[in-house]
Amino acid sequence: MDFSRWAERLVASGLVDADGVRGHSEEEIARTLAEQPDARPPEVFLDYLRSVGRTAVRHIDVHVSCLGCRYGIEAARDLVETDPDLSLPGKFFIAEHDGYVLWYFGESRPGVHRWIEGRGETPLADTFEEFLEQLFRSALANREAARERERRVKERKSRRQQGS
Repeated sequence: MDFSRWAERLVASGLVDADGVRGHSEEEIARTLAEQPDARPPEVFLDYLRSVGRTAVRHIDVHVSCLGCRYGIEAARDLVETDPDLSLPGKFFIAEHDGYVLWYFGESRPGVHRWIEGRGETPLADTFEEFLEQLFRSALANREAARERERRVKERKSRRQQGS
């Protein structure tokens, strides 16, 4: 995947500032891989980390980065102690949310998967590229929802001021 085009698309959409596109260093990526030595992510994911992995995307639900990988594996190690449905072998964790939602690559089942404590695994995308597209569409929808909330708040304030 050409991540320069991905970055251009993020900037054009307004989800990222032009000067905010950043990748991870090879050293950071090597440390990330060393933290999860039992599984290997697809090469496209490593290309993503190199090209745009440090980019802060507004309105996104999942931040996929070297730090996201670290938090993901840490949360998985904690959860595996209490949830027998979660196993670590063959999974490369790429993100987490509040310690109970994990995103990962599965070696035995390709693609990106989500695991939620108490609910188990859900396949999300056949490829990392498809997963990124889902994140992009979700970020656009989240931005529109935020704009709508702001519009309603301003409308309510305006009505209150007119009623005073």
